Amino acid sequence: MKELAQEYGFEYDTATADIDEQSLGDRTSDPAELVTLLAQAKADAIYDRLETKRGLLLTCDQVVIYQGRVREKPASTQQAKEFIHGYSEYPAGTVGCTMCTDLESRQSFKAVDTTWVRVYHVPWLDGRLLLS
Repeated sequence: MKELAQEYGFEYDTATADIDEQSLGDRTSDPAELVTLLAQAKADAIYDRLETKRGLLLTCDQVVIYQGRVREKPASTQQAKEFIHGYSEYPAGTVGCTMCTDLESRQSFKAVDTTWVRVYHVPWLDGRLLLS
């Protein structure tokens, strides 16, 4: 982002929404609706804390879909390994929403994208995942 800001001559800041994502949305329904709801909730939370209401606010959310269900972040290293191993058995997908909100008008525009990834082999050495 720093390179884009320098190249195109704009300034930016970063912020976290500090919302309880787990309490929002239905993880058994449409993942696109869930990520859109979460991106909007992040925008609302950040907007309320801003001193200046000018410019654009970009918020995003993404979930992993595995065997038709939304997968939450792994709770442990062991669970993360199990998730990764499972992706070699069944394809995993991601559904993400990027939302751009005009801070003056509060008008938002969004894009939702879905990807699918099939992992055929996960290289392991001494129980550790090898990344290259």
